[in-house]
Amino acid sequence: MDWDVIENMTDAYVNSVGVQSSYLCSYYPKIWSYCDNGGEDNKHANPFLACVPHDSASLNTDYTGLHGQTGSSFDFQFGDLACNESATFYIYYGASGPMGEANAQTKLAKDMASVGATTYSMGYDPAYLPF
Repeated sequence: MDWDVIENMTDAYVNSVGVQSSYLCSYYPKIWSYCDNGGEDNKHANPFLACVPHDSASLNTDYTGLHGQTGSSFDFQFGDLACNESATFYIYYGASGPMGEANAQTKLAKDMASVGATTYSMGYDPAYLPF
């Protein structure tokens, strides 16, 4: 996912939530590899190699950081499936109000929980931080 924030196309904060717990869990589907390099890593994507992060602190953990034109890279592991067996997996992609609005992060977290999402990423303009 490449986070291009309309108000600021050169810098964006990227948050990842639930990454570490998914990466460390013993059941599938789960994260096999995560990093803050969603905008560039997909150019040379290889499902057998972990992503190459802009900031090594983002590798396979929950993370917040300022990253120019990047995003989030998620590689998922589904485990073995027998012939004719299937797995269901949902990806939600959307938008929210400015992070500077009161309770914007809390609202987004509640919205994600309402659909059962435990792992997600947010991108937002640093000029509109909720702090």
